[in-house]
Amino acid sequence: MNNPLEIKRVSPLKMMAPLIVFLCIALAWSVYWYITLGKAQQKLAALEATHVSLKCADRSWGGYPFRIHFDCTAMNADLAGGKLKADKLRLIGQAWNPNHIIGALFGPITIDNVKISGDPIRFSYRVKNDKLALASLLAANQTIALADNKQLAVAKTEVHLRPDANAERLELAVTLSDLSTEKAKLDSFKITGTLDNQMPKEGSFDLL
Repeated sequence: MNNPLEIKRVSPLKMMAPLIVFLCIALAWSVYWYITLGKAQQKLAALEATHVSLKCADRSWGGYPFRIHFDCTAMNADLAGGKLKADKLRLIGQAWNPNHIIGALFGPITIDNVKISGDPIRFSYRVKNDKLALASLLAANQTIALADNKQLAVAKTEVHLRPDANAERLELAVTLSDLSTEKAKLDSFKITGTLDNQMPKEGSFDLL
């Protein structure tokens, strides 16, 4: 008959098994995260080599354990023939879904001689089979300083870009809400159209 007062001995290895399993999973995930980080750095380097000249006062990578994020402070970029400056650029991707990148530009932002101030400009970029699936941009409470000290205020800006049904061109949709200047005010303004299905190279911006 079993003695109910008898102390059962448990193997130390069995006691340590859950911890060992956890450490193995953590190690495997850490290896995967660093591999994903390396691929993200390679993709950014390839983009800089072909499409954009990106200069930063400071560059930093992080996001462990679940995200990959890149920060570029005092950003100065040459893109499609124009110059873009911002206080900071942030790019974020999920480690398990590197085909979806979200980001933000923190102002003030300068595009050539036009200065933009307001909430951070947020954007999203999805890729499928190494091709653009959907790109979106959202900006709120923006004030655009134009030439001759003129200003344009826009409460909300939405931009969406995706391939058409035949994947031959890109469909563009732009919506501007609550536009106002010193002399005029519009509740809503929309632009739709198509673009050539190719990202502009550095030094050119041809929409025809």
